[in-house]
Amino acid sequence: MAILSARRVLFPVLAAALVLAGCSGAFVDRRREAGTLKHVGNSLPGRPVVCYNGWTSTPEQVRDLATRACADAGKVAVPVRQKAGTCPLFYPVAAEFKCVSREEAVLAGPRRQP
Repeated sequence: MAILSARRVLFPVLAAALVLAGCSGAFVDRRREAGTLKHVGNSLPGRPVVCYNGWTSTPEQVRDLATRACADAGKVAVPVRQKAGTCPLFYPVAAEFKCVSREEAVLAGPRRQP
């Protein structure tokens, strides 16, 4: 009887842990229409959008993803804005960035980071 009771408790706990583990982190939303170059995600070349969950991601993770996306073109990421409702359910916040040259980033000055 005790083993059966332990299984009833353990299974939901493990299932919840797996679901939450899959929902952690952040990603650059680069989704495209299958077989085409048409963007269906929020990101565009030179304007990465990082979808993230504020409970499971840090601002540093979000900035690092945007920085890596812009580094491909030899540019740096500058935050533009944040909004909700345009990313998948478990990553509800979209942090929008634009890729600019280092000189432009210096001229723009420090900005509030997501």
